[in-house]
Amino acid sequence: ESAVLTSLPQLLEGHMPEPCALPSLLLRLASEVDWEEEQPCFETISAELANAYCVLPQDPSGLSDLDSASVADSAKPDPAEPIYPPAAEVVQHTLYPAFRHYLVPPRDFASDSTVMQVACLEKLYKVFER
Repeated sequence: ESAVLTSLPQLLEGHMPEPCALPSLLLRLASEVDWEEEQPCFETISAELANAYCVLPQDPSGLSDLDSASVADSAKPDPAEPIYPPAAEVVQHTLYPAFRHYLVPPRDFASDSTVMQVACLEKLYKVFER
């Protein structure tokens, strides 16, 4: 039987996986997903989709000979190094607004400071209006 990839789920409007992440996604879907049991199947498929969707656009001049999966798992990025502009666009205009709109952390995250509000834009506007 022939298997053909016809589409990918759109997990977040305006954001699709980078083309460089697709070969790794297909390989890992074939080799890492437990297709026999329902719950582990959903868990491993969602983990592999998350891995594919988390790959941001990369500067082709600096990473042409590296595999995208090994880049994602390798050394931490240098905070002093500027982010590749297309990646910054995705983060600023797609991911951050989605976090703000869809992220609902558990209540105990607020009490143990796992997640905390740093600033409220509406209140900042009121401060600077004066």
